[in-house]
Amino acid sequence: MAAVNKVLGAGKLYWEQEDANGDLAGSEVLLSETPSLTQNVVTERVTDDNSDGAIAEQDLDIATKVTRALAFSTKDISAKVLALFVLGSEAVLTQTSTPVVGESVGKAVQGESMQLGKSLFSTGVRSISAVTIKVGVVSMVLDTDYTLDAALGRIFIIASGGIADGDVVLADFTPAANTRKQVTTDQLGSKTGALRFIADNTVGDNKDAYIPKVTLSPNGDINWKSRDTVQNLAFDGSVGTRSVNGVDMAQIYIDGRPA
Repeated sequence: MAAVNKVLGAGKLYWEQEDANGDLAGSEVLLSETPSLTQNVVTERVTDDNSDGAIAEQDLDIATKVTRALAFSTKDISAKVLALFVLGSEAVLTQTSTPVVGESVGKAVQGESMQLGKSLFSTGVRSISAVTIKVGVVSMVLDTDYTLDAALGRIFIIASGGIADGDVVLADFTPAANTRKQVTTDQLGSKTGALRFIADNTVGDNKDAYIPKVTLSPNGDINWKSRDTVQNLAFDGSVGTRSVNGVDMAQIYIDGRPA
């Protein structure tokens, strides 16, 4: 009896995103910690029966459509993967050390927080020093009228302090020169690229898969806050046909390893 290749699958998944021209970028990002990767293939058929006999017999059975899809999840919450999930893009914000004078932070409410640096970035600054908080021309007192989180560029208005509800808060501060990654959403409903699976099976022969064109869509939730569940991002993929120089590629390639 011939040996049976039973497989307990494992391996690594890589994503290569299309550029603005619809071409593959060439660089593949590892989607680390992918607990699952499944492939679904559905065939639609048209059948017909002979109509003249006493008993109808099927005399036509034609496949009319093949739909290939896939699904996977990843626990890799890097900026690149998060951008895929929220349907956005990753960028690097560069913060300079130019001092800011008299920034209007907004109207205060005692017992609530305020973000500094929104005149520089939509999400504010990170890592600041030489902070002065004013109402009009009057400087407020740190830890009496407000508290400061210099790392995140935030102040908290102390109840019963000298900053009253409705006061317009002004801020002087010096940002540290630094960079940080930022993910922003766009108006695309999906992301398109190629997927490559490099097998490292627990049991069974390794077979690597390459899917030249996949349209990825997020499917599920992200637990921004949970002590019970590790963040795990789920994706669905619709397999399409990539054309290179006018020649259609196969939708899926599966390679064995050299003997």
